[in-house]
Amino acid sequence: MLSRIHEGHLGVEKCQRRAREVIWWPGMSAAIERAVLNCQTCQRHRAANPREPLVPHPIPRLPWEIVAADIFEFKNKYYLLVVDYYSKFLEVTQIPNLLSSSVIHVMKDIFSRFGIPEKLVTDNGTQFTSQEFCNFSKSWEFNHVTSSPLYPRSNGLAERNVRTIKTLLLKSHENGEDWHLALLNFRNTPITGEVYSPAQLLMNRRLKTKLPATDKLLESNPVSYNDNFKYRLNNIKKGKKYYDRGTRNLVPVYPHENVRMRQKNVWVKAEVKKQEHGNRSYWLETENGGRYRRNRTDILKLPNSKSDCVINRKENNYYSKYLDWDDSETVPSTSSSFRVTGHGNEAKTQEDNTQGVQVQVKTTSSGRVVRSPERFVCQ
Repeated sequence: MLSRIHEGHLGVEKCQRRAREVIWWPGMSAAIERAVLNCQTCQRHRAANPREPLVPHPIPRLPWEIVAADIFEFKNKYYLLVVDYYSKFLEVTQIPNLLSSSVIHVMKDIFSRFGIPEKLVTDNGTQFTSQEFCNFSKSWEFNHVTSSPLYPRSNGLAERNVRTIKTLLLKSHENGEDWHLALLNFRNTPITGEVYSPAQLLMNRRLKTKLPATDKLLESNPVSYNDNFKYRLNNIKKGKKYYDRGTRNLVPVYPHENVRMRQKNVWVKAEVKKQEHGNRSYWLETENGGRYRRNRTDILKLPNSKSDCVINRKENNYYSKYLDWDDSETVPSTSSSFRVTGHGNEAKTQEDNTQGVQVQVKTTSSGRVVRSPERFVCQ
């Protein structure tokens, strides 16, 4: 009967509504839900995971401490972009080709002017993942970190600046102007929502442009970290508030757990091998022996998974102590806390810190906590 109800591979709600019109038996809705969620065909072609709350990168304490890099193409020419996380100051240099040796040569030239960073963040382009670039990072003693494949927002600072520079190049090309002047003006103008320009944050001074400026304006004027942090934090807070609308935390996955991985719009079977740096990047192995690194958003947790986990609605975030959390769906109130072990429809225990009451709660297959009505709580 369940196979007849699920005929056509409709979703859980539609199958339940079809069945309720003609038949009924005890536990029918739960049985239909299990049958639909465990359908292999539906798992392969189910919709993508929802977006997770934004986890911004920490603000470095020093200029040029953490930088991001990316390569882009414009008018059949290749450019290397390097941007500083602290000041948002960027360097753009044309490269002759996409070989690692060419990228390394230009990057050495940039590092010789501004210094060697502590960490370099890039995507997984072959120029950055080659053995030659690995040897370069070791010899120059900086930490090279790559973002998850197919997840460019992890390297969002570089990606966003690539878009900005492409726009400047396009406008300058159409008007026959020198794009280096546009780049100079961009570096000397404060980012929206901030007081200091990238040049001031990196060099502690304004750059001389074609606009008239007094000597006093061009004098060196150090900018403290606290002054920059105050304005930067305000921007991060606003951006996170709007981005987090309609998002939710996904239940974490663990090594040796069977999951499904999104590959060309199809969810294929895979096994979690290990967790990469951060808390949302994992190495997976598919049935055919292929090994892939994917972000949590491209991993589907199976409904019958029995691995132990801790659901933490408030992530261990660098900005947690600074941001005004008011989203009850994302972060629990400070008056109570809960720890859930495992997931599925098993009964769990929640302790209220204010009343010391043991409350029985359940979780759905996706990890959402089902809270019992107060009238059912034992006093």
